[in-house]
Amino acid sequence: MKTLLQMKDDRYRAGLAEHGEQALIEGLYSAIDGLEEFGWLPVSVPPDDGSKCLVIQPGSTGKHRAIYRDGLFFYAGQYQQYGVMSAVVLWIAA
Repeated sequence: MKTLLQMKDDRYRAGLAEHGEQALIEGLYSAIDGLEEFGWLPVSVPPDDGSKCLVIQPGSTGKHRAIYRDGLFFYAGQYQQYGVMSAVVLWIAA
């Protein structure tokens, strides 16, 4: 029996073979554009310092609560360095 990670890898390879890498990249940008239409913002337009928000990261399991402070997104309630969120793609006010 395959693990979830192996099944995910199989789906990725099947999509790559069927659609090609460029089509998958275009799908990624299409998804980002769609989320922006729902009000999500790119990190190039940061929230105000101290703002509570939701963020999406590549490879994540979905939306995560965060606080924006000093130019960084932190997991909500954690201000220690290990709480810094890397590679945030989009954010929206919580």
